[in-house]
Amino acid sequence: MGLWESLFDFLGLGSGTRTAQTSSSGSSAWQRTARTKEPARTIEAGVVCSGVVDYVDDKFVKVRSGEVVATVFLSELADVFVERATEFVSEGSYVRFVLKEPSSRKPGEWIASLSAVREAEVRARLREFEPGSDHACRVVDIQDKEVVLDCDGVPAKAPLHELSWSWIDHPSRCVRFGEELSARVLRIEAPDNWLNIKAARKARLIVSIKACVARPESPLVEMPFSAVPFRLWAEARKPRICDTVVMHVLTELALGARPEEIARVTGFNGLALQGILQALEDEALAREGAPTRKGKSLIDVIESTRQLNEARLRGLFASAAPQHSQFVAADQSDRHGEYPHAWPRPPAHTKVEDMFMAATDEAVPEPLVNLVADADNRAIVSSLLQDSRVRVFVRKDGLHPRKVVYLRVPEHWVLAGLWFAFDALGEAPFRPVDLSDRCKDLLVVRVRIPSTQADTPAADYYFDPVTGLYWTPRAESQAVIREMKGADFPEMPAFSPDGLGTKPRPPSRYERRWCRVKT
Repeated sequence: MGLWESLFDFLGLGSGTRTAQTSSSGSSAWQRTARTKEPARTIEAGVVCSGVVDYVDDKFVKVRSGEVVATVFLSELADVFVERATEFVSEGSYVRFVLKEPSSRKPGEWIASLSAVREAEVRARLREFEPGSDHACRVVDIQDKEVVLDCDGVPAKAPLHELSWSWIDHPSRCVRFGEELSARVLRIEAPDNWLNIKAARKARLIVSIKACVARPESPLVEMPFSAVPFRLWAEARKPRICDTVVMHVLTELALGARPEEIARVTGFNGLALQGILQALEDEALAREGAPTRKGKSLIDVIESTRQLNEARLRGLFASAAPQHSQFVAADQSDRHGEYPHAWPRPPAHTKVEDMFMAATDEAVPEPLVNLVADADNRAIVSSLLQDSRVRVFVRKDGLHPRKVVYLRVPEHWVLAGLWFAFDALGEAPFRPVDLSDRCKDLLVVRVRIPSTQADTPAADYYFDPVTGLYWTPRAESQAVIREMKGADFPEMPAFSPDGLGTKPRPPSRYERRWCRVKT
């Protein structure tokens, strides 16, 4: 046994290995494995390669991965400043690099980057995420306006307003460093041209933590509103000459009456009646004393509108209420007698009311129709809305231009409007993080406490009758506060001007004024 045979026996490889080395049949597993070719790699920009450093210069590095040869310049060695490449890598070092673009000076070679490897890996992982999906994350950094998270190796950012359903001034109030929690993907940020622009290498997820937590349910509070009475009305589109008298003549003709009979009943002289008949013929509504097809169609349309108008589909429009509560049943104003006459008129938005009263045809809101009409009348309204010969609209109803209605609205909606204009006095109530959906017209009572020092102005406090809370003005608020006339005030509890519960003061001892707050 020769030296190599003894060595193979010592290693436990035995004669089978020798056969694999010497056999020319190609039947051994070792031979098949040795001859198996690796699948061809796709060589293109953005591909991550693994290889070794072939050559190191002060200003660049040559790397190789199989048949791929690439040059990495100083600026692409790391995210930090590198003065000399020899200080960062050495020949023979194992590295991973990203292909940026083919070299313009050396055909067959590439320009590559070591610092973009992490970005390329992140962008490849981003394909696993979709907006709306929930993922487990870990807090890795807490900044002033956002939280940085790690979602299974993928960087993510949660903005301050996506951390909690209530307002917070710093992320540390609701999350802790290293805390594991769930987050929902809002969108995926992946700036273009990241291979050439370092500033674009910040692919990440934008997530929401509060979306994975149940939103606090708002209690309902009663709030008065000023509402406009309206009714749904329909009119036929008819020629201008078709006033009540002309339409009466056309209707009588449709019923079979002859012109002389119409003249006898109405008292029209022959000349006047002849003028009406001529006008009907000019509009192609009648011919030779009988209505045409167009005339009969107009009569049918007028009859349809009459049925709708006689149904008296009435309601109330509370313009300052939340959008889903603006349409109110007509009988809901029965409580308007409870609102004190000495108080200012409850909130209303005149511009919104004008837009509502201008609604016609397709602009008539569907919730309005569902509120004022039963199933049969809804079918009539739907038919008229699809009829180009008819105009359906809303018009003011009744002798009183406004009525007071009490509606149950979300307290958070009212608080959002108050927080927009004021700061809470004492213990702060719930503060929504999003103040866009808020009450934009508030009626409050101002309590003015005079200063004991001549050079100090009086202090103003505001009481909200809906929530029963006191508030203090905010200097940077954009709300508009205007005094209103009012001879009486709601029951107001005593309050502490410092908000700490010391020396409660009854507001009746001080000057009080009604104020309207536009937010």
